[in-house]
Amino acid sequence: MLNRLGWFSFSSRAVGKLTGGAAIVQLVTIGAAPVLTRLYSPSELGVFALFLALVGTLAFLGTGGYGNAVVSTHSNRNSLELVGFTVRISALFSVFLLVAIFAAVPIGWLSQDHLSLGLWLPLATFFAGFNIVVVSYANRTQKYGLISSSRMLQTTAASLTHIILGFLFPSPQALIGGSVGGTLFANVWLTRNWVRDAKLSGVSLFGTFSAARMNAKFPVFTLPAGIVSQVRLAGLPIAIAAIFGPATLGLWSIAQRVLGLPLGLLGDAVGAVYYRRAVLVSDSKVASMKLYRKAMVGLVLLSLIPFLGLMLWAPEIFQFVFGTEWKTAGLYAQLMIPWLWLRFLVNPVSRVVLVYERNRLGLGLQGMLTVLAAGVTLVAWTLNWDFLDFLFMFSWVMAVGYAFLLIVYPLVIRRGVIHRFSEQDSIGK
Repeated sequence: MLNRLGWFSFSSRAVGKLTGGAAIVQLVTIGAAPVLTRLYSPSELGVFALFLALVGTLAFLGTGGYGNAVVSTHSNRNSLELVGFTVRISALFSVFLLVAIFAAVPIGWLSQDHLSLGLWLPLATFFAGFNIVVVSYANRTQKYGLISSSRMLQTTAASLTHIILGFLFPSPQALIGGSVGGTLFANVWLTRNWVRDAKLSGVSLFGTFSAARMNAKFPVFTLPAGIVSQVRLAGLPIAIAAIFGPATLGLWSIAQRVLGLPLGLLGDAVGAVYYRRAVLVSDSKVASMKLYRKAMVGLVLLSLIPFLGLMLWAPEIFQFVFGTEWKTAGLYAQLMIPWLWLRFLVNPVSRVVLVYERNRLGLGLQGMLTVLAAGVTLVAWTLNWDFLDFLFMFSWVMAVGYAFLLIVYPLVIRRGVIHRFSEQDSIGK
């Protein structure tokens, strides 16, 4: 019956919509990159990369980790109530950030020169947090076409704004404003889905708090795990800027943007469908493992040719597309391939720890990856490594860490299903 329902088909219409949208996003990102590298300096792109890294961490913190709960909760009404609760706490968190930024100026923690950048932070954080939760609800309701179109709208609007403002007054503020505007357009597009359903179900303020209490394990374990992951992602550009300088960060950020953003969106597309379907078949060991294998095969087939091509010719490709001065960014991309490839394979299926309520294990695994990343960075700083040496070692150490997760996750599925059956048997007795 499960096969007839199509839970296992990763060539299905749902994944096709999301991966098709991700392909268009990839084309827009790669197409805009040569223009951006001619309008903005590596230092300006480096500041933008730092800002995005900080927003990613703060946005996840502002949602309290409830974004994943929106998908996995078993009640549609409960899911809507979680959306309402998460939007409220994200708004309050952004107000707190705004107050903190104004308070930081008189005591000398934030200079007047950086205030213009800091004032973007609360708005960008709220929009990003709002996007997390409404995308989760769209995934919950299987509105994959809506998710795909919102991502295309977000990327296209941001890229066009970056280019237009780059001709007028190229600056980090122009890059940040374009990114915030793109997220706003995507949120407006997505909100129609939630508002309509919320009106039909009559979501109340009391219900939102009740739903939050029912899913308290997410802020207790999933929030810290997510923060650890976000700190690892945000800490890398900060460490690169501090140890190797903003110009190096700018070159690295272009390599990361061209590789990481499109592939990240593609992985998220597969991961969104996988997460929802993994919840639906979570009581069957055979179905769960078959779904996992289908996902892994699909991810390998999607990524094999692009990654092999970049591994062989990334410097030449970057030089041809972006200009001679950006060949170094291609070399950085080439060195990152082992790490980014394994991360691409792992991230979409990493939510098995949420499906089988192994939130504590998820926190431990994210902690392990963060320790590996921090350890390599600390050694590079202590021994005064060249950036190429650091990036080579960082990539391979992280690749080994992600490969370990590919061993752990099938075990989580097998033992998680057994654990669920044991609970059901004990209840039946």
